[in-house]
Amino acid sequence: MADFLETTRQRVPHGFRWPEELNQLFAWVQAQGLVTEEPDGELVGTLSKDRSVGTDVTFRAAPPGEMTWPDEEAKAAKVTVWVFARTGFDGSAAALWLAPDGQQYIVHLGGISGSVLYCVLGQTPIDFIRLLAIGYEEVCWNEDWNEPPEPEDDHTVINAPFVDWVTSTFGVTIPRTGLEIVPEPAELGDRDTSDPWCRHVNDVDLQSG
Repeated sequence: MADFLETTRQRVPHGFRWPEELNQLFAWVQAQGLVTEEPDGELVGTLSKDRSVGTDVTFRAAPPGEMTWPDEEAKAAKVTVWVFARTGFDGSAAALWLAPDGQQYIVHLGGISGSVLYCVLGQTPIDFIRLLAIGYEEVCWNEDWNEPPEPEDDHTVINAPFVDWVTSTFGVTIPRTGLEIVPEPAELGDRDTSDPWCRHVNDVDLQSG
């Protein structure tokens, strides 16, 4: 099997910056033996061998030329995104976005059907990692972000190995709710949002229409 971390690094498109924090995350996934090879040879990583524990997210660096956000609209509007994770079974994803002003963000892309979450997933890459560590079943559904996820029993720490790694590696705490990381989880079509990614997607939709 090919090297997961090296494959990821090689696929980072020109112009993007691969955050060191995400590099450490992918390295941890690899070191924990959480990488599998799919029938087509693609490498995918997870946060736990048991996907029912903690957040079910699949890490996979999109290969060169793969369009993952509405193809024709993205090409026409020159939307610059690169997907590195799947956040839900509906096709939702997390991606790096190069904004028109040159800033880079980690953003959420809603699926073809289901999630309509289009927002920046925290102010920093560490925020994104902390969001994953909270333990929601999938982070593509923001309806419950005002409450902490419910563990199987009162004494269960959701995906303790991952949580322990995050807190010890980065010297951070894990918030109770998603709103502590993303106070404005904007959704597609929100016209009053201040979220730069959602505003950009809305503008693209208006222009294409």
